[in-house]
Amino acid sequence: MIENRHTYEYVVAQNKGAPVSSLIFDIEQARDKDGGKLPYLPWGSTDVVPATGIMFDRLNRREIKHVPHPGMDLAASTALTKRSAREGFEIDVVKSVHDAQPLQAAIGAVWALEAIPPRSEPKIHEWPDQNEIDKWMNEIREEMRDLENEKLI
Repeated sequence: MIENRHTYEYVVAQNKGAPVSSLIFDIEQARDKDGGKLPYLPWGSTDVVPATGIMFDRLNRREIKHVPHPGMDLAASTALTKRSAREGFEIDVVKSVHDAQPLQAAIGAVWALEAIPPRSEPKIHEWPDQNEIDKWMNEIREEMRDLENEKLI
């Protein structure tokens, strides 16, 4: 991850209850060549079910696709799901016939795209001065008078 730091913005990993969780300490301790921490984004267990829903909704609407990859193809075609208490579902990485982690990683990546705010700052437009507001109000009043006059004729 350190050597390829220039190729990604964040490291997304489930912070509890997943095989990748054992790497969190190493991710948090790792430093890039400039001594900076890796940008770790924890994927909490309460976000896994909604993230799975986001992924499947996007797939159903054909908003995303993946390039062919044997590991991902196998995971996507054989993964089993488990229902949550609130009618959602997630990938059952324990009972899936083959390794479902490539699919789980893709779900985490899609979730991160939704969870991370854009880097660009929103543009704040300047509020008009009182003269500009008065001008707009006069234009509206004139339009209203014109409409009233049309009704009378």
